[in-house]
Amino acid sequence: MDEEQLHIHTIQSYLVLETEKFYQKIIANDGISHFYSFKCNSNKTIPFLEDSCSNILFEYTPSDMNSFFIGNAACRNTLELKKNCEYFGIRFQPGANPFFFDQEVKDLMGQKIELKEFSLMTNLSDRMSVQDTFTNRMCTFMDEYRKWRDTTQNGQKQLFYQMVNIIVKKDGLLKVSELIEKTGYSSRYINLLFDRYLGCSAKQFCKNVKMHTIINDMNKKEIDSLLDLSTKFNFYDQSHFVHSFKEFTGVSPTEYIEHVKQNSYSSHVFTEE
Repeated sequence: MDEEQLHIHTIQSYLVLETEKFYQKIIANDGISHFYSFKCNSNKTIPFLEDSCSNILFEYTPSDMNSFFIGNAACRNTLELKKNCEYFGIRFQPGANPFFFDQEVKDLMGQKIELKEFSLMTNLSDRMSVQDTFTNRMCTFMDEYRKWRDTTQNGQKQLFYQMVNIIVKKDGLLKVSELIEKTGYSSRYINLLFDRYLGCSAKQFCKNVKMHTIINDMNKKEIDSLLDLSTKFNFYDQSHFVHSFKEFTGVSPTEYIEHVKQNSYSSHVFTEE
């Protein structure tokens, strides 16, 4: 099993709740999780949750275009959005590092880097600046991206993606001891791989996947009982669940659910076919 088959619920819910006309196209291939776009009608600072994925974000102002690489966050962070701008983004799969071959993913964590600083990106930025539809931007990006895409993987990288796939398929409901049993590798070696290719421990990645799965459940359906939800996702009790959720998102589960209801989350997301 390799990275081309990985997909994780990392839609970054606040991008949906706090913006307009949010589109997404799931790829789960070539190191890319999905493409997305949205509009912002006012200056905003929104929560950006840890999800173990890097992004490239193109910011289209009325007169110009800016572009950034955003490294995966080591903790809950924020994202600054500008008034009257349209955004087009690419969310990469966990551990994917398609452009910066001389740096490990962990060295890029939490960084926001302007693409214009890199000569490699000049042609991409020039071409992306004149595209004005979701499909054209997606196709243009892929045309340039495939020129750089490194498809070679050593044995360690393949093993890392196999472990990520196991965790994602289990919605993060996996203990490191179970990963040891399934793979036959020690805890030390497993965490060495996760630190090398993702910049966090296997336990933290399991937590990221689990929390985003919970958030995805809250976004898509009515939650009748926080106790049932805490039991489903193997928390000690409801109090532990509430504490963990607030630590991860900055708000309580009840506050988040109310925010989803007030903003009609499901009606905000459009899927590109």
